[in-house]
Amino acid sequence: MNSPLLSLLFFFSLHLTSGQELSRTVSTSWGVVVGELVSPGTNDLPPVTQYLGIPYGSAPVGSDRFNMVKSAPKWTHSTKETKTLFASCIQTGLPELSETKAMRLMSSQRFDFVHRILPKLKVQSEDCLYMNIFVPERLQSMSKLSVLVIVHGDEYGWGSGGPFNGTTLASYGQIIVVTINYRLGPFGFLGRCDSSSCRGNEGMSDIVSALTMLNSIVIDFGGDHTSVTLLGWGSGASLVSLLMASPITNPKERLFKRAILLDGTALSPWAMSEDPQGAFLDLAAKLNCVTEESKKSPSALYNGGMDQVIKCMQDHSPQNISNAAQTIHAPSFLSSFAPIIDGQFVPNKPSLLFSPQYGNLFRDIDLMVGTASFPSHHMMGDEELKNGISAEKRNKMIRTLVRNLYKFHRNEIMAAILNEYTDWTNPKESSRALRDSVLSILSDSLFASPLIRTLRAHSSDETSRNSKTFFFHFGHETRSWSAEQANSGIRGSFSGDHIPYILGYPLSRKDNDEKLYYGFDSDDRGLSRVMMNYVSNFVKSGDPQMPTKMSKQSQMEETFARVAWPQYNQMNREAYLEIGVNRDNPAVVKNYYRNAHVGFWSGLVPQLHAAGKEGVTVPEEHHFLPDYFKTDSFYGDVRPFGGRSNIPIPPPPMPPTPPTMVKPSSPSPSSSSDQSPSSSTIASSSYSTMLSLTVAVGCGLLALNICVFFGMYRTCMNNNRGKKKLQLQYQTYSANHGQNPDVQYSINSPLALPPPPPSSNHSQSLMDDVLPPTINGIICGSLPRSNGNSHYSRGTVSSHTYTTTFPHHHHHNHEQACDKHERDRQEPLLSASQKTSIAGIRAGVSPTCPRHGRTAIANAAASRGNSLASGATLGGSTLDRDPMRSLPPSSIPIEEIQSFIAHSFAQFLHSIESINQWISPIESMSSNSVVSLVVYGVVAAFGVIINVLVLISFVRGRLASSQYSSIYILALQTLIVDVIFITIHLFYWIPKAINPDFLSVEGYDSFILHLVDSIGTYAWFHNALSHVFISSNRFVVLVFFERSFFTRRRVIIMAIVHHFLALTITLLTQFAIPCCRLSFDFSIFSYFNVPNGDLPNYSDIFFTVPVNTLSTVTSVVCYTTIFITVRRERTATKSMQISDAKRKSEYSYALQFASLAGVFSFCWISFRVFPFIIPLSDPNLVWVFGLTTVFTMVNCFMNALVYLVNNKDVQRNLSSLYGYEPTLIQPTTMHTVSSVGMR
Repeated sequence: MNSPLLSLLFFFSLHLTSGQELSRTVSTSWGVVVGELVSPGTNDLPPVTQYLGIPYGSAPVGSDRFNMVKSAPKWTHSTKETKTLFASCIQTGLPELSETKAMRLMSSQRFDFVHRILPKLKVQSEDCLYMNIFVPERLQSMSKLSVLVIVHGDEYGWGSGGPFNGTTLASYGQIIVVTINYRLGPFGFLGRCDSSSCRGNEGMSDIVSALTMLNSIVIDFGGDHTSVTLLGWGSGASLVSLLMASPITNPKERLFKRAILLDGTALSPWAMSEDPQGAFLDLAAKLNCVTEESKKSPSALYNGGMDQVIKCMQDHSPQNISNAAQTIHAPSFLSSFAPIIDGQFVPNKPSLLFSPQYGNLFRDIDLMVGTASFPSHHMMGDEELKNGISAEKRNKMIRTLVRNLYKFHRNEIMAAILNEYTDWTNPKESSRALRDSVLSILSDSLFASPLIRTLRAHSSDETSRNSKTFFFHFGHETRSWSAEQANSGIRGSFSGDHIPYILGYPLSRKDNDEKLYYGFDSDDRGLSRVMMNYVSNFVKSGDPQMPTKMSKQSQMEETFARVAWPQYNQMNREAYLEIGVNRDNPAVVKNYYRNAHVGFWSGLVPQLHAAGKEGVTVPEEHHFLPDYFKTDSFYGDVRPFGGRSNIPIPPPPMPPTPPTMVKPSSPSPSSSSDQSPSSSTIASSSYSTMLSLTVAVGCGLLALNICVFFGMYRTCMNNNRGKKKLQLQYQTYSANHGQNPDVQYSINSPLALPPPPPSSNHSQSLMDDVLPPTINGIICGSLPRSNGNSHYSRGTVSSHTYTTTFPHHHHHNHEQACDKHERDRQEPLLSASQKTSIAGIRAGVSPTCPRHGRTAIANAAASRGNSLASGATLGGSTLDRDPMRSLPPSSIPIEEIQSFIAHSFAQFLHSIESINQWISPIESMSSNSVVSLVVYGVVAAFGVIINVLVLISFVRGRLASSQYSSIYILALQTLIVDVIFITIHLFYWIPKAINPDFLSVEGYDSFILHLVDSIGTYAWFHNALSHVFISSNRFVVLVFFERSFFTRRRVIIMAIVHHFLALTITLLTQFAIPCCRLSFDFSIFSYFNVPNGDLPNYSDIFFTVPVNTLSTVTSVVCYTTIFITVRRERTATKSMQISDAKRKSEYSYALQFASLAGVFSFCWISFRVFPFIIPLSDPNLVWVFGLTTVFTMVNCFMNALVYLVNNKDVQRNLSSLYGYEPTLIQPTTMHTVSSVGMR
């Protein structure tokens, strides 16, 4: 990270100076402390100043024993030397130290570790509340350092923070590392209750006191009190998770901001004391502080005698208390002296404190969770681990687990466990296979399942949150450790194997006697740098990949530098990083860690454990296992039968109601064991409701489409009735005004119109040839368009100037009338084709007749209008209506629509009110991800614009009406679906990839995501079927010349069938079929199929692949045949009776639509192929998955682009929209346009 040369020079210069130079003095609000500058044990890292033994609490002795800690007194008038470790807290639960006995109870790895740490635990005292601070020397000027506080673990009865050296991690990560001691066993977790309250979390009060003091003094060491992270393993992780949800850690602002849990959580069965009152009475009885009679009937203690018992216990020596505690054995896999629900530090059950309803404090903390392959490895004896176990021994261990963890239906639960963990491909399992199954059972039930439930609760999308969640599986094996042990066949990491790699022990070159861990090779050192980089980054930013990039000092680091570690959430399919399981590929991103077994422990077992229906009495014997009272049929210590006493311990208070309650939603697979037994029914009901709602919406849309197409059909039929009148008028007009075949006109010239008819008055005819047309005496063409003056004098014709003066309020109506007159004069057929013709013109009369034609009647109508209301008639008469814009009056309530739009817009603004919600996620993304998002956004925005422009042209020009090709109907509905599909990308999927909280609705995020996925799936299948219809149309028109096949009635039927098929396939693949619906993966910006356990992908097998294949095969066959036919049959133009230009145009359309089909084929083929050829673990290649998304959006707007570039109807309508004069189309071409296929 820093320059090794600078580090060496710096440290070498320190050794050349006097010994006093190796000290560092810091003045704090508590007093002055003097630390010692030491080397982290490796030459390429800067030195670290360690301050050992800083007191944070006064000695809890005498009357302070078994009570909350008091803050340490200040030493402002003296200097405290902090260069040596102080005593550890009293160890009341050390494992067995005799090798013969220990090897029957624990693994050899755990036995070796206990003996390595034991010398550092020999000095024990109640005066043990100290912290050790490791501050790195900063070679460059930096901001304040983030802080990592290590809460040691293993078990609640033994351990210490002092033996763990934080110098290497502090130096490498450039963070401040703090280790602390806290009271253990009965000194820290003596739970007891009386009639008013419960007490017993003194060990947690020690940690809170240390954090409170650290927040006050860490700034003096160059630290940032707003960036504190807690790290714990085992029991320490359980305490950290409880502090995440504890209101004690939030007096004004949180005492810490992030947390790292390693193989431990408060949801584990061993994390909380199940019988604190019983353990308290047992300890008091062994100290002779209560009589046996009081122990059997402790009502007097409960009603006020508790203080006397506590005072008696405080009079005993710590050694007596420790010896008495060691004789109290908790039931196997549980804890006697552990945290309890006291209403203060632990307000309620952890499952409730972590829930979305009451987990605001818990979810406010950034969380990283890690686990080893076999975290329960230390719970089995060494001989059993080496050689395996028998079926009888396996059954004993499972019986003990079931009896101690569950109260109801134990036989059913045990049968389910045996069934779940039996290898049915080889039912006669070997002794090692039986051992492996027991290891898996213990690891899953006591560690993995509770950890996954914690992760799911923290990452739940039921309520909005700003915190991050990450999960890793550490599976690396240390070769030297494996070589020391017999080849047991167990592959993977064991209990606590990740601790030395996180603390940097493989990099240290100190003597083995000074270290807790040793025996590492080069791969281990590279992996240690990786782990320290991840942890230090998380401490600084909450993201293990930011802000410091992975160095490339070793091959191991280069491998991890190429891997993007996604967050753990439902949208990322519960992604996690697998570390070191495979040495050839040590960094792999996977999904759904041990999902089947986790679902078993968090879903099925809690349902089996339900007490039963209310009002139904179940005999107590029903819950007994066979040989229930034979102690030799169990393994270890078991829970005693019945209760010790019936003391009504005060129930814990309910957590405060959060500001916004969450709507009920279907329970996730992480449901806790105390959930209602009807959770599966609720989930099924919610799913059925969702399915019913989606089916209803789909049927409604289908009915709406049918009504729309039926209305369009009726309108087209009505328009067909007016064709004869149009043809008669045109024939009469052509007969009276025949064109001169000898004169050639340009199509864009006004002279292309037929000449005006001869007038009865020759002088009037001459004036018409010279003067501009007039309406009501006003010269059309002489009116200025942009001047607001009330008088105008402009327009010179043939050296004569005509000046007309008129009031300003008549200007707009006169201008419209002149525009209309000019348009009618240039395009007589366009006006004649309107449904609403000018009253008074009889059939067979020329529209230009001076006495009975259009101009004469217009003048008469204008005169009548002027006599009634000034300017009213000219503005609203039929003469002034634009035939391209004439629409029926709307009956839609405009105010309601405006209100709805305003409300929706306000909701949209509310969802993006904080700009940090968008900037922060983008800053944490890799450069490839940012570039990919920009590309997606640009392509999607361009696609929306192109499609909307063409849709406007379709609507404005009424291209789906009867006078145009009927294939425009299919094109119109395809364009609409394309717009919807691109809009989903632009306004939901892309923003959601940046900010997971975008458009989040409490309790309905999963429903919204499912609904959007269904709409996207519908658009996908609609697109696939569109290529089938388009290629078939081109094939029929260009190969068989059957232009009459695609009649309007047939095309409408095809459109309805098109929608019906796409909707039906969508409902089947997204809801009816159990696996696997299509969704969007925000981590790779592409589509994926949501798995459902081990079920095969039926959606792909029966629908998705067949439909996509049909689309591609049909397109290939049709377009290949078209190209061959057109190339070979040069005379096909004559047989179709259209021009060579038209033939080339049709062929050009076929080429373009063939390219569309090629793009679509690339989309779905790449969607299938990329996951097999591109590793998800390589961040430099993950962007390739996004090509599928890009080409899908390109496919959605290429159809519109073809129309925009080549189709004259679309171009003309868009030109008229922007005020350009539309190109004139001769009447004879109208029949050609309507008879040709898709434009």
